[in-house]
Parts: sequence; C-alpha cells; structure tokens
Amino acid sequence: MELILVRHGQTQWNREQIFRGAKDIELDKTGRKQAEALGARLKSRKIEAIYSSSLKRAMSTAEAIARLQGLPVMVGPGLVDMCFGDWEGMSHQEVRQKYPKQYKIWRENPWKAKIPGASKIKDIQAQSFKAVMGLVSDNPLESTVVVVTHRVILKLILMKMLNMEPEGFWSIKLSSCGLTTVEWDGKRFVLTCLNDTGHLEDRNITQIDF
Repeated sequence: MELILVRHGQTQWNREQIFRGAKDIELDKTGRKQAEALGARLKSRKIEAIYSSSLKRAMSTAEAIARLQGLPVMVGPGLVDMCFGDWEGMSHQEVRQKYPKQYKIWRENPWKAKIPGASKIKDIQAQSFKAVMGLVSDNPLESTVVVVTHRVILKLILMKMLNMEPEGFWSIKLSSCGLTTVEWDGKRFVLTCLNDTGHLEDRNITQIDF
C-alpha cells in the first residue's frame, strides 16, 4: 500500500504564525491555489480512497484532490489537529512573552511541555497512529490512499511509523500542501518521499513551513 500524506494548504493563521489547533480556520487565497495545484499533481494517479481531518482547512485541501479523482472525502477519526488550549488564537510572539518557560520547552522537547488546556502530545500520537492503522486495514494492500491532515499530526504519525525518538519532532519539515509518501507491506512502513512541493514550485506558489 502507498500512503500519500498531505499537509493542508495555507491559512491566514499559518501566515501570521498563530497557533491553530482545533480552531476551524479556512484556507486563504494562497492555500486554495496550493490545494488546486496538488489536485492537479495527483490527477493522473490511481487513488482508491481519500481521508481527511474534519477541519475546514484540511477538508478543502482533500476536496481539491477528490474532485479530480471522482471520489468522496471520508472523515478520518483521529486526524484532527492537536488542541493547543489557551495558546490557540495567539501568535508565537505572544505565547513566547506570556508563557516563556513552556514555550521554550515546546520548542525544545514538546513531550515535556505543559500547555494550559492542551492535549497531551503522547495521547495525540497514539490516537492519530491508531486512525492511520485503521484506514490501512480498511483498504486493500495494493491500493493508494491519500490522508490529509495537519503538521503536528503528520509529524507524530511519521515518527511512529519510523520508530523515531521524541527528540526528532522538530527534525521533520512539512510545508503547506507538501506531500509525503510511505509504503506499507503489511509489516513495516518505509518512507519513500518527504515534503515534496514540486507542484507548488512549478507554479511559483508561495509555501510556508509554519
């Protein structure tokens, strides 16, 4: 099985470096262009199923792919972004000023960060990986499946797939509407492509990593 893992397109809050989490933010104009470019990139691929986080920014990205495939978008339980509690809606600069100690821990070792009202990152990793394994079991081994979700969720899924230690969280770069592919042979996952943004570069579409 090939899994095509997609980070959703850009939103205004991405551009302004605001913590999004469970807030249901729409794609901005650039984000919609990114999604369309990704849909065109995947148009010639034979895709059997498309799953998405229920949040609008992910669903809109998934729908841009699905329209050209003639497929529905299925909501994948466990793919919604991590809740950042009191930090949601605040910029990184604001959080750095108001919660300097916890922000520093988040940037150095997210597993030890205690964000007021936020989900525990280890719980989110277990939940999101369980969701992926569920959709893997629901589709034939020879199929190609698209999963559209969020940066934090994708990082955690990839870390689990590749048996990475917690320190590896910030070692994975995932751009808006970048695609990552992994293969599943029934026993293990193999990373085959990481953060491919060629479809955006070809059209000179802005991409951001935040």
